[in-house]
Amino acid sequence: MNKHSVIVLAIITTWSFFLFSCNNKMDKKELLTFDSIKVNRIEHLLGDTAKPYCNLIINIMYPSASNNAVLKDTMTHYILELCFGDDYTNQTPQIEVQNYATHYITQYRQELEPTFKQESDKSVQEWYNYYRCIKGKANMCNANVLTYRLDLNEYTGGAHNIYSTTYENYDLIRMKKLKTDDLFKPNFQNELTLDIITQLMKDEEVTTKEALAEKGYGTTGTIYPTENFLLDKDGITFFYNVYEIAPYSNGTTAIRIPYSKLKNIINTEVFTRLGLI
Repeated sequence: MNKHSVIVLAIITTWSFFLFSCNNKMDKKELLTFDSIKVNRIEHLLGDTAKPYCNLIINIMYPSASNNAVLKDTMTHYILELCFGDDYTNQTPQIEVQNYATHYITQYRQELEPTFKQESDKSVQEWYNYYRCIKGKANMCNANVLTYRLDLNEYTGGAHNIYSTTYENYDLIRMKKLKTDDLFKPNFQNELTLDIITQLMKDEEVTTKEALAEKGYGTTGTIYPTENFLLDKDGITFFYNVYEIAPYSNGTTAIRIPYSKLKNIINTEVFTRLGLI
C-alpha cells in the first residue's frame, strides 16, 4: 500500500469514527432507561385474617434515567397519570405508588366494613374479596417514540372481573402524547374506519358487515378509529376493550394494519420524523 493510500484510509477511518460517535451521542441523548416498582399487598376487613380481603398488585415500569432530565420528568408524569390518575403525579414514582396503595386499602375498608358488619348471609362473603392488578410496561422505546401498555384487572364483587388494556404513544422529540390527528391527514376518519372494518373482516374470515355483526362486532358500539392504539415499526394496532365494539364474551379486539395499507392517509412527514417509515 503506497503512502497516498494510507493517508486516504486514515482520513476515512477517522471520519467514520466521528460519524459513529455523533450518532451514538444523538441516540443516547433521548433514550430513557427504565426501572420497575412492584407491590403486592393483602389487607383483611377489620384486620382479621379470617375475614374477606383486598389484594392490590402493582408492577409498573417507569423512566429511571436519561441524559435529558426534562424528557425523563415529562414521561414519568405521563406514565404515573396513565397508571394512577392525576392525583398521583407530583412526587417520585416510589412515593406515589405507596400513596396509591394506601388510598386503595383505606377506601376498601371504609366502603365495605360497615356493610360487612351487618352481613348475615355467609354465602356472599366472598363477594367482599376485592382485587386490583395494575401492570405497566414500555413496549417500544427509541430516540423518537415511546409506546407504553397499561393492563388493569379488577374484581369488586359480582359475576366476573373487569379487565382492560390501554396503549399510549409518546413523541419523545416534542414530549407529547400522539393522537390519531397527529398521525393522519385531515378528514381521515371515514377512510380509516373502512380500513379497520376491512381488516377486521379479514381477521374474522368473513366478507360482509352483516356476517361481522353476526359474530357480535358492532353490536355494543360503532366500530371507529379508537385513540387506544399501538405503534410499531411496521404498523398500527387499534385495540378495543370488552363492550366497546363487541360483547364481553368476545373478549378484547386487536386490529393491526400495516403502514403500507394506510399510505393514502398517513401523515408522511410525522411518520418519517418518528422513524416509523
